[in-house]
Amino acid sequence: MIQMKIGVIGLGRMGSAIAGQLSKKGHEVKGYDVAEKSVKGVDVVDEAGKLAGCDCVFLCVKPKQVKKACSSLGEGSAVLVSIAAGITLESLEKSVKGSWKLARAMPNICLLAGESATAYCASDAEAARVCNDLFSLLGKAFAVEESELDAVTALSGSGPAYFYYVLEGLCDAGVKKGLNKELAFELALQTMSGSARLLEESSLTPQELRARVTSPGGTTEAAVNVFGDRELKSILRDAFDAAVKRAGELNS
Repeated sequence: MIQMKIGVIGLGRMGSAIAGQLSKKGHEVKGYDVAEKSVKGVDVVDEAGKLAGCDCVFLCVKPKQVKKACSSLGEGSAVLVSIAAGITLESLEKSVKGSWKLARAMPNICLLAGESATAYCASDAEAARVCNDLFSLLGKAFAVEESELDAVTALSGSGPAYFYYVLEGLCDAGVKKGLNKELAFELALQTMSGSARLLEESSLTPQELRARVTSPGGTTEAAVNVFGDRELKSILRDAFDAAVKRAGELNS
């Protein structure tokens, strides 16, 4: 890939991760944050307007800060990628000055390990290409319709927190049954990591693999029956719906 000049507005967790990872991939990265944060390999500038000449600018601020950030960026004609949850392309278009090529993206924190699942939508082919090229460096990139992004936010954007929550619960359960904390963590983490890898490498579905682990009358079946009795899938759907609803509210 040709080296690009990348700008990042907002150097919080996600902005710093994007800036740092793209810098490691050989791109020239400049960043701006009102708190004047520093990121290894990133040239931090003192005005957002100094990023307007970049080939692509990532807008990594909270939804309520998008309008102010766009105003401070000034006029431009390059690609502008917002990762602010819920903020639509239409809202972005009303906030920017000039002829920016707009895109929305929803990465997740796993980009710190180069394993993000990032979905994006764009206003034109150039913005889509840039999103696909850059986010493919940070994991896997998926083009979606804008109408799907709130669901993506709830699934993969927030998804790492769900994973960590379940892992935390399994570790706590192991400790209560006498395992030491370190062993419980290592067993739970390796089990989840190995299960994900097996699913990636297998031609079987999650349901088919689960059936292979769940012997009739065995320990796994006893546990899975509790999930069913307490409607774990219903809880997950309710949690998912709450995240989708919140994403939709953020645009207003």
